[in-house]
Amino acid sequence: MAIAALAAASLACNSPSQSGSSQTTTTTGGSASTGTGSSETGALDPCAVLTQADAEAFFGGPSKEPTNTHTGDVVFQCHYRSDSGDSLGILIRRASSVEENTSSWDAAKANAAGHSQPITGVGEDGFFDTSINQFNIKQGVYWIILSGKGSTHTDLAADLTPIAQTVLSRLP
Repeated sequence: MAIAALAAASLACNSPSQSGSSQTTTTTGGSASTGTGSSETGALDPCAVLTQADAEAFFGGPSKEPTNTHTGDVVFQCHYRSDSGDSLGILIRRASSVEENTSSWDAAKANAAGHSQPITGVGEDGFFDTSINQFNIKQGVYWIILSGKGSTHTDLAADLTPIAQTVLSRLP
């Protein structure tokens, strides 16, 4: 999945002192709460930022339990699937500083320039990468990527916009 590729790439951009532990932890299930993920350091629960209720609204029906993965204190992922094969996922990359995030963001945005559309009104900056169907949002030290697949979603960028606004409201 393209989110996994970005996770690997974003980790490569961090020095060992920035990425904390390089250990990856995966759990099935996750928070279905509507609270915030945590603080700007330490653990962040991506399944509290993108909830099972969000996924079920996107799917228009039930969701299986999420897969919740994090790599150190830098990359956090949560993925939901429906019985019909629809999916909704979030990757949250937390940089060590706004400057670091801006540098990585600017490089990725330039790389996607030929196959992206700008997203306005969500976060500090945003774009939808049409080549890999990813909704990218920059907010402070956070780079949030939403990806989704659903049989009823013909305009994925538009369909992910309200989810992106909700997700941003739940960040610490």
